[in-house]
Amino acid sequence: MELGPYRIEEELGRGGAGVVLRGRAPDGEAVAVKVLLHPERGQALERFLRELDVHAELAREGGFVPLLDAGESPQGPYLVMPYLPGGTLRARLGAGPWPLYKVWQLGRSLARALGRAHAAGVVHRDLKPENVLFDARGRPLIADLGLAKHLHEAEARRGLGITKTGTIAGTLGYMPPEQMLDAKHVGPQADVFALGALLYECLTGAVAFPGASQLEVVNRMLSGGATPLEDLRPEAPAALRAVVARCLAPEPEDRYPDGGALAAALRRAEEEAQRAARRRGGGAPRLV
Repeated sequence: MELGPYRIEEELGRGGAGVVLRGRAPDGEAVAVKVLLHPERGQALERFLRELDVHAELAREGGFVPLLDAGESPQGPYLVMPYLPGGTLRARLGAGPWPLYKVWQLGRSLARALGRAHAAGVVHRDLKPENVLFDARGRPLIADLGLAKHLHEAEARRGLGITKTGTIAGTLGYMPPEQMLDAKHVGPQADVFALGALLYECLTGAVAFPGASQLEVVNRMLSGGATPLEDLRPEAPAALRAVVARCLAPEPEDRYPDGGALAAALRRAEEEAQRAARRRGGGAPRLV
């Protein structure tokens, strides 16, 4: 199958409005091609065009899957990104709790990327394990900007903020309580909550807000009902546990204000944990 100048090799994933395909560029480079399958659906097309706009804006920043190309085809409009062979965070979580040093690395990297997006006025709104991909060197990159919104009203008028007030947009268990009530008006603290949920899952091998039903998950989130990390991962430094707990606070004003502040908090927590480890046993510890 040909899609524009790209030769398609296989399907990687599919959603309600689009499909992601692996292909080859004319120069032989492996690429991932995201195709909107039903461009006649007005809001789906608006979201797709908005994703293109946000991708272009964040291409100058590190930490996000870069945009290589975009175009139109008989199958629908498409975006082209590098094919990342490292898979998703979701796949890597299947092995159980992570070593602590990997949790620090992931948290710092994703928080810095979110901080740059927030500084540019962009909120992702759908950070989850499926939307964190790894390149060949193991570096995490944030993907899927289809639900991203711009904080600046002038940008929203260009089509970067089309979610209606009262509309649910996001993924249960990773979006915070305020996003379930009004996705249109959430701020950077929504992404801080989502990253806290990811780090909790990396530390414990379990989701932060389990439940037998959606209602049970929602009730746990509203009550701040995540099982304390000291019960599930007691060897994790107290400073790290405190950072994750603050990220998961039910009220947005109780969390870090944005990704940049969270990255700084993680750096301070790691330094504090290293000092505590030296006091206990000497040497420069590797927090494993």
